[in-house]
Amino acid sequence: MQQTTTNKSNAGQVLGIIGLILGILAAIISFIPCLGIYAIFPGIAAIVLSTISLIQANSAGAAKGLAIAGLACSVLGTSIAGYQYYVLSSAVTEMKKASDDLDKMDKELKDLDKSTGSYEQSGYDNNSYDNNSNTTPDASDYNQAVEDAQSDYNREYENARQDYNDAVQDAQNEMNSMNLNP
Repeated sequence: MQQTTTNKSNAGQVLGIIGLILGILAAIISFIPCLGIYAIFPGIAAIVLSTISLIQANSAGAAKGLAIAGLACSVLGTSIAGYQYYVLSSAVTEMKKASDDLDKMDKELKDLDKSTGSYEQSGYDNNSYDNNSNTTPDASDYNQAVEDAQSDYNREYENARQDYNDAVQDAQNEMNSMNLNP
């Protein structure tokens, strides 16, 4: 009786196991909110190792199961980590934009506060009287100018406050659409 012996090659097995372990680790880490982006590092290492293992197994005719499984897990983990990176960077960009808008509105409100009560900016300057009669505005004209300036200030303040509230609401809606509730 003749016994046939087959030598199975172990080419790429060690790299396949390491790639599978790193791929599983990347896939698990990638599901952790906000920290999942760090799964890119073991994921990329697992992709490289699994690809090398697959090439070695192909050239030696060895089993490719570990290499393929490692490649699948690492691609999954790296993809999810990449998506999380994209979402977080978009949220940061939107938050920076909202912050800039709020800073701009704050500056406009401060400028508006500085101009409140200014007789010259209210539209009633010293040259607003009738040149033919050479009469200056009386106290009622001054009081009317102050009331008009206060009314303009209140209207501008409410518009700026509404713009601020709208910007905050837009930022919150954007964060909610990305499932990033504070």
